[in-house]
Formats: sequence, C-alpha cells, structure tokens
Amino acid sequence: MFKELCFAMVFDRENRYSANAVVAAIESSNVDAMVLRIPLYRTLSAIQTVLDLQKQCKRVVAGFSFTTPQIPYVIELVRLVKAYAPSVLLVAGGPHATGDPVGTLRKLGFDVVVHGEGEETVTELLKQYAERGEYRVCGTAYLDGNRVVLRKRTKPVDLDLYPPFPYWRGIVNPIEIMRGCSSACYFCQVTYSFGLPRYRSVER
Repeated sequence: MFKELCFAMVFDRENRYSANAVVAAIESSNVDAMVLRIPLYRTLSAIQTVLDLQKQCKRVVAGFSFTTPQIPYVIELVRLVKAYAPSVLLVAGGPHATGDPVGTLRKLGFDVVVHGEGEETVTELLKQYAERGEYRVCGTAYLDGNRVVLRKRTKPVDLDLYPPFPYWRGIVNPIEIMRGCSSACYFCQVTYSFGLPRYRSVER
C-alpha cells in the first residue's frame, strides 16, 4: 500500500535511547507515517532501505541522531542519500546537531536541524511535511537562502505526554525519569538544550 509519508530513524547503539524516544513519540501521536529504525554504521544497507522507501511512500524523511565522533559515518550516508535519493528530506538531531546547528546545515548538508528535545518538534515536522511539504516548525533550524533561521520552542517537553520507548515493538530500555540540569556549567550543553530539571510521574 502506497503511504503518504515514511520516516527512517538513523541511529546507532550510542544514541539508541534518544532515537527510541523519538520513535515512541511519533507512533503514539496521530502521525500517519511508516517508521523504520536504521543502523547508522551499516551504510549500504541503510541507503538501500531509503531507496526502497521511495518506492512505497510519496514523501520520505531520513532523521539522523548522532554525536560528534559519528560524523564520518553520517557524512558518507548523507552523501549517498543526496546522490541516489535527492528528494529525501534530511533531518539532523542529537548532541552534535543541537550544539552546532549552523555547521550541521552548511557543512554536513542537512536540510533541517531539530535542536534540543525532539519529541514535539519531530512529530510536528512530520505532520506538516505530510500535509503541505513544509518543515519549518518551532524547534528547528534551516537555511533561508544564505541565512540560517533558528526557531526555538517556547516551553520544555512534558515527559508524561510521551512513552519512554516504543514498547509495542518489543523495545525496552532504561526509563528516562528526569531531563534537564540546574547547574548550567559553561562547558556543558545540557542545561542550554533541555532546560531545568523536570520529572516523569510515577504513574507514567
């Protein structure tokens, strides 16, 4: 069956928990999308999966969650996607993209960056992209001509609104009971990315 939208979540072991949280947010929201999880380091398998998705979906989004040491693998996969599937929307998230959205757009070649928390931003981005082919939602950074536009979210994510992982897929990992930090150390981006501490309720 031909789908309106497909989302490929590209990640690896080091950032699987955050990737699982994004997948859980998408699938627990009213986003009509086929969602796949793709290992970052299996480059040829990943690009083949993206090409196969193009045969099944009107629009395809490839979302990357990565840290700075993973950049060589990210660059290679982005290069292949641009060469063989140029219509795919490339979305970057995770620690590196949040810390350097400008470099992620200009140097790594992504179409859009999700900076900070991803649950609300990614679900809104996918809804808008499926409906209108647009992706400029709050919580993203993108290029407008030669200018970088950084749109911030007005409030932190309520952890109780989203499952910690997609348990319905048989995926279970440690539950994130708290997010944020009050220390605001100058060498650390946690407070600047996630705000002050907040907690998941015992019930959730």
